[in-house]
Amino acid sequence: MMVRRGARVDDTPERRARLQQEYAKLVRRAKTCLSKRPSTHTLYLRHDAVLRDPAEAARAVNALLGGGLPVEAMAAEIQPELRRQKAEDSACEDSARAHN
Repeated sequence: MMVRRGARVDDTPERRARLQQEYAKLVRRAKTCLSKRPSTHTLYLRHDAVLRDPAEAARAVNALLGGGLPVEAMAAEIQPELRRQKAEDSACEDSARAHN
């Protein structure tokens, strides 16, 4: 958003660390909020795990939603080659792993 406004954004290690901390805090708050809703069923899937095993992810979604979904068709829709960011920047992935 800042870039769209024409503001300069320096990509520094400190800024990345701050963003990772804020993201982790947001994820924790969301998980806490969801855990306090007994009628809400939540499924947490890791992006890299879905890319690695789309069929397992599709089975998990199917189970959460009561079964009867076309699991094979769902799994076929996962297209790892369309992933925009490669694992070049593992810092974000490492931070996400630490909070799951």
